[in-house]
Amino acid sequence: MRYRQWLLITVLLLTSCTAAYAQEQNSAPETPTPPPISLLRNRDVLRMLGDGVKPGVIIAKILTSNCNFDVFPPVLRDLKRRGVPDTILLAMKTAPNGPPSLPEVDTKASPTAAVRIPEGTAHSLYGPDFPIPVMGKTGTTSDFRDALFVGSTYGPQGVTVAVRIGFDDNRTLGDKETGGRAALPIFREIMLLTYQQELVGSAPSFPREIEDGIDQYLQRQQSR
Repeated sequence: MRYRQWLLITVLLLTSCTAAYAQEQNSAPETPTPPPISLLRNRDVLRMLGDGVKPGVIIAKILTSNCNFDVFPPVLRDLKRRGVPDTILLAMKTAPNGPPSLPEVDTKASPTAAVRIPEGTAHSLYGPDFPIPVMGKTGTTSDFRDALFVGSTYGPQGVTVAVRIGFDDNRTLGDKETGGRAALPIFREIMLLTYQQELVGSAPSFPREIEDGIDQYLQRQQSR
């Protein structure tokens, strides 16, 4: 059902932007052409709008390009405040990360990659309120003296954050002050602010083969 919805939205957007593009071509033959971009990000959309590229042309570019958009709700609100039209925001939300897949919508396993953490001490990093794909590990030393969390987004362009909570004199933090309870929320806040404000660009996606490996492992665990 999700892929049919994506296909329907894609067709509607393509129809809309094609009509808009044709009209713009008739009335404004000097419309700027989007520059060649290897991977579309939020800042590229803003740059094209600033250069005077028409919305219909930008939507067509989004639907036929490699994309890695940050569509976290506060980011979308900021883009709307900065003048990005709703039609472009919709295209950004529905465009899958990675290579364009319009001819392959019905054969792809999933249009986006998002690592799942359905249970365990880092479960708060799984859900719609944390849309950043990350990997990480909690840690707690004896007698709750140290609470730790180390995590990162994927690949050479990813960001690694290590959090350690503890006293210099090595006394206990208190009962049940674990890495998941004391350190992980700090990691979560740092990651959200880092990618919401695009301090290092958009969060990279995990490769499909890693996603498939996680799915297979979880299926094996559930079948036991």
